[in-house]
Amino acid sequence: MNKKNTIEPLNLYKLNKNELLQINMWLSNYYNGYINADKIILLLEIWLYGFRAILEVYELEKAKKFCLDIKTHCPVEFSWLEEYNVDIRSNNKRTKFIFLFKIFSKFQRHYTLPGAKITNIFDKIRWRLSKLIIFSAPIVESVSRKDRLINMLANIIDKNKKESIKECLSNGLPVLFYADRIHVDIIWKNAISLECAPNTLMEFNGSENILLFDKYIKIIGRQHGGVYGSYINEYSTDYAEKLSDQFVGWGLMEFNQKQHRYFRRGTSNTQTLKNRFVWVERSKLTKMYNYFFPSVYKQGIDITSISCVYYALTLAKIEYYSLVYTGQGGTSLYENYSGVDLKSGGNGLGENFIHTGDIVIFDTFSASLIFYCLENENTFICVTSRSDVVNFSNSNLQWFNILYEYGLAFYNDESELLIKKFDEINNTNFSIPKEVTDYHCRKFINI
Repeated sequence: MNKKNTIEPLNLYKLNKNELLQINMWLSNYYNGYINADKIILLLEIWLYGFRAILEVYELEKAKKFCLDIKTHCPVEFSWLEEYNVDIRSNNKRTKFIFLFKIFSKFQRHYTLPGAKITNIFDKIRWRLSKLIIFSAPIVESVSRKDRLINMLANIIDKNKKESIKECLSNGLPVLFYADRIHVDIIWKNAISLECAPNTLMEFNGSENILLFDKYIKIIGRQHGGVYGSYINEYSTDYAEKLSDQFVGWGLMEFNQKQHRYFRRGTSNTQTLKNRFVWVERSKLTKMYNYFFPSVYKQGIDITSISCVYYALTLAKIEYYSLVYTGQGGTSLYENYSGVDLKSGGNGLGENFIHTGDIVIFDTFSASLIFYCLENENTFICVTSRSDVVNFSNSNLQWFNILYEYGLAFYNDESELLIKKFDEINNTNFSIPKEVTDYHCRKFINI
């Protein structure tokens, strides 16, 4: 049996976009009267891209399985279950408390979902109330609209397997794309704002149905982890930015604010453990990441930076600790390289194990914990490949070059230079160069 020729992420991304552009007029008419039509159409493009990626990676029978799964509409969530038997499915269910929707939606003008900035008890109440309203909204599914849309989409996805594709779409297409509009009897005249990580909407767990409201939804998208603004071709990042009326990054995007995910460390981990070397391990990745985060995926499965760090630590005779990825996301790439398990006998967020004075090592340049190190002024060293740097955005490349110039970033073919740096840190009273700290303050802290 001949092996199927898989369409590469860039080609599939372009194909999906171009084919939807060809039916753009039809979609515009189909969503006529939907005030958030542009965002719904963009989410349709995102979902179809994920569905087609599943067809490419796992083929038709697995795509049918995905579409029959009532606990998720998200290709990435499905891939974790399929490849590693790790269940991260959202499984958010709509409620039937329509009277709660009618009462609370009258007064709710600013909605928040995961990724929003939460600083006090009132923010937490708003977040819970937002979820209650959205999941209580009365969804009316239109069978005729669903049939029309499925027939159109099946034609562009695969005419040779049209009936099978129609079966998949009939079972798995999120209700957002064919439901009727939802009337919101709000007392405010202005648009409704939604603050969240756009990835929340792109998981299709039901929160995206807010776009069915008959009021314009202004999306304030917020960065919620690393990667954003790091690479030139990360499709999930591109989608998140396009979905937002304003996207707020942590320093590498067009518009930025100081990150709110990580705080100054508390008293529990302020103890100073001078020159303790902590190597942060990556998580394992599923094949779906290759389609949504292709640059991260390529670096994430490349072991050369790992072997470079291990070689340098060993030759420098450094006793080091490994910050293993939490839960079931740990990867076997470090099987012969890990040091003392920093989390041995304990669980919790990775940042809780990093203390004042720790020297933190990353074998990637997109880890979110780098921002924890920035916030808490930990010295950190990054090692990555030259092929990885080729795909950096201009902002990320500028940052990398600053670190590289002052000996805090290395290519994975520079193990001898890395050994010298480890020796310097371990045997001298090392401090981060002022030029680097000044750059970090301008770029990430005082913004």
